[in-house]
Amino acid sequence: MASLEPRLSQFGLAIGWLLAREVSAARLAVLFKTTPENIRVIAFRAPSHPLREEYLRRLSLNSLRPKDLHCAAAESEGLSFAQLREAFILAGRAVFGRELTVPPGELISGIRLVRSDRAQIRLGSEGRNPGFSIQHDEGMAVSKSNDSR
Repeated sequence: MASLEPRLSQFGLAIGWLLAREVSAARLAVLFKTTPENIRVIAFRAPSHPLREEYLRRLSLNSLRPKDLHCAAAESEGLSFAQLREAFILAGRAVFGRELTVPPGELISGIRLVRSDRAQIRLGSEGRNPGFSIQHDEGMAVSKSNDSR
């Protein structure tokens, strides 16, 4: 019979709220019987489409049209803020010396390169994403693993 206890991942917003109010990840980890790393994973999920769009708008210093931002945000589904920044940096390096701003096509190319690199890493780790993930085996049980699907 399945446990009636809620999954730890259901507390993501509350955990993020507590972290923002300076409750340490270590303290929450003790409370929820997990690791501080898992607490941070739960609190900081991959950004939504509107957040990715806003983040790219800020990175580009408002140099991209809304339509281009929307396309780039859609192309970057599932990427973290760090991966979005990496894609922007790759795009900037590609046009350095030729242009003052990152063109939309180069940004999409940077996003695709990050996604491709991520896929290569995943293949090398037997199809699993590297890093930490949440495992929902028993109720609130959370474990450290290399599978972040």
